[in-house]
Amino acid sequence: MNPLEVTVLIYIVLILFVWFWLPAACLLWVATHRGRGVAWALWGLLGWIGLAIGLVMLLTAPRLEEEPVVAPADTATDAVERLRTLGELREQGLLTDSEFEERRSRVLEQL
Repeated sequence: MNPLEVTVLIYIVLILFVWFWLPAACLLWVATHRGRGVAWALWGLLGWIGLAIGLVMLLTAPRLEEEPVVAPADTATDAVERLRTLGELREQGLLTDSEFEERRSRVLEQL
């Protein structure tokens, strides 16, 4: 874990600690002053714990990798440009005739 992740984790633990003990103290105080008993406070605390667990799960879940949005390219124009480039490479002697035919067939298959 890098230092930033450790710092964030420490803050999350501190927030959850405060978030757990503060509601627990408040619920117990209200329960005892209204004569409801400890069971009433524990049910209220159970709701707080569920919320805290849900937030922790959301924060620690791995991110889904989003695929980049690519604007649709004009495939015919793109293929013509690639074929033109392949022809130029063959004329310059950088591609043999067999390499040219192989790559040309791949470009044409993509159409």
